[in-house]
Amino acid sequence: MRVFLFLLLVLSGLVACGDDDTVGDTAVARDSGATDSGDADSGAADSGAVDSGADARATDSGTIDSGTIDSGTIDSGTDAGATDATDAPDTSCPPTCDGSRCGEDGCGGTCACEGDDVCTPELTCAAPMTTSCPPTGPFGTEVGDVLANATAFDCDGNPVTLHSLCEREVSWVITYADWCSTCRSFAAGSANAIRETYADDDVEGYLVITEDSSRGAPTTALCAQVRDRYSLEIGVLIDRDGSFSAALGAEGRSHPFVMTEGNVIAWEQFFGDSMLSSQIATALGR
Repeated sequence: MRVFLFLLLVLSGLVACGDDDTVGDTAVARDSGATDSGDADSGAADSGAVDSGADARATDSGTIDSGTIDSGTIDSGTDAGATDATDAPDTSCPPTCDGSRCGEDGCGGTCACEGDDVCTPELTCAAPMTTSCPPTGPFGTEVGDVLANATAFDCDGNPVTLHSLCEREVSWVITYADWCSTCRSFAAGSANAIRETYADDDVEGYLVITEDSSRGAPTTALCAQVRDRYSLEIGVLIDRDGSFSAALGAEGRSHPFVMTEGNVIAWEQFFGDSMLSSQIATALGR
């Protein structure tokens, strides 16, 4: 009996020891799991720390953005400096203008006339020329001058005055001598071509015969001969006594003139017949 009880006690002890070991193992396993979980939590915390670092870096990036604003402030300062430099007057080259002169000021600029005055070819300021028809003068024979009146005659003997061209936007005349080969070439080709070129413009022109083939005074008969010989569609006139050419200041042959409204000389050139058409275009503002 005693032996049985002894064995029973031993067996009970062994069972108790096994349970303790199992519990211990479970506890250890749980503790290990907790440790692992804690490690994971620690990892999460570390990850949070990284996120926090990213936030910190984002904050630093925000600081960089603020630096960009500072850069904008610098640009604004640069612009302001440029404005100041532009507005600052240049005193290194004082202009040489006064109240009566115009043209270049000696410093790369120009001098302007006061009020409504205009700059003349002589670089002086003067009141603008007013156009009136018939012109009232003063008259002259240079470019920019107003032509004095003079009278020529058409092929029927009718008088035609120079001032009858006054209201035309552009008018032109060219002198012709029947012995002049250049004059004949112009009459044969260019005269009608110019008329056709400016047929839709307010342009009128005359060929003015100054001498016959013997260098004598022209007649109405010669006027008709020249007109018909070249089938001229422009006006053909004769200058019986040279007064018409004298009013122009023209040579007696191949001397074209271009005038603008008011009989103002815009261009003239002895033997300039080849340039006549282009100068008409210039006078028309083309």
